[in-house]
Amino acid sequence: MNINAKDITFNGTLFIRNNVLNTVVTFDGHNVIKSTTGSNVYVRNMTIKASAYYYGSTEGGGSTVITMGVGNTDKNFIVEPQAKVELYPGSKGTGYGQNAIYGFSKISIENGASFTANVARPMFRTEYTAKNARVEVAPNAVFDVRTTDATEGFSFSYGIDYVIDHAMYLNLESPTKTSFMYAYRNSSISIYGGKISVWNAANSTQSRNPVEVFQLSNILSGKNMGTLTTSSAELKNTFGSLANYVRITNQN
Repeated sequence: MNINAKDITFNGTLFIRNNVLNTVVTFDGHNVIKSTTGSNVYVRNMTIKASAYYYGSTEGGGSTVITMGVGNTDKNFIVEPQAKVELYPGSKGTGYGQNAIYGFSKISIENGASFTANVARPMFRTEYTAKNARVEVAPNAVFDVRTTDATEGFSFSYGIDYVIDHAMYLNLESPTKTSFMYAYRNSSISIYGGKISVWNAANSTQSRNPVEVFQLSNILSGKNMGTLTTSSAELKNTFGSLANYVRITNQN
């Protein structure tokens, strides 16, 4: 049973709950979904159609904006070309109970699409996956993720791999985090194309020299930087741990 929604304006409790295996929930047109006490949607697979808009928030105590169901089967969140997604989870405290997206196995931000999640909570949590979750950001896409208060920084995960390929706008930021990225399984960030700048906690107002190649592998438990591959001699010499860094971006 697939569900197709278009031009939805909703303000209430849970909007859609459909945890049927292989079901896809799609949104087209202009959608504004505000949930008061629960998630926007609780589904296995969700697609934002090409050129569509999706605004999702949880007000008050709130919950995860988009929950991808339980079980370790594949669960996909797809943002098609030129679509725009804005997610704003609301909660109290600094724990990880509320997220933008929870439980997925793959997020795909396709060519020219836009994904923004800028609030206090951790953005991604990926329990219930048989293998590492994967976040793919296609060329010319916008990927803007910022968290301010979350205990685990911008990512809390059992295992997550980011592959960012010539993003038009890239911003991964956790200025007041305990750890920039936390993972129970070895995880990675690979960034291709453009010039990447990295800010550290000691001097968050100063950009590093532009970096042409940036890859972190074998990240584990937030304080282990894993293996750094970079074109920057400065970063090779000074990169201590993920907990020391607050921002990775291709913007000045």
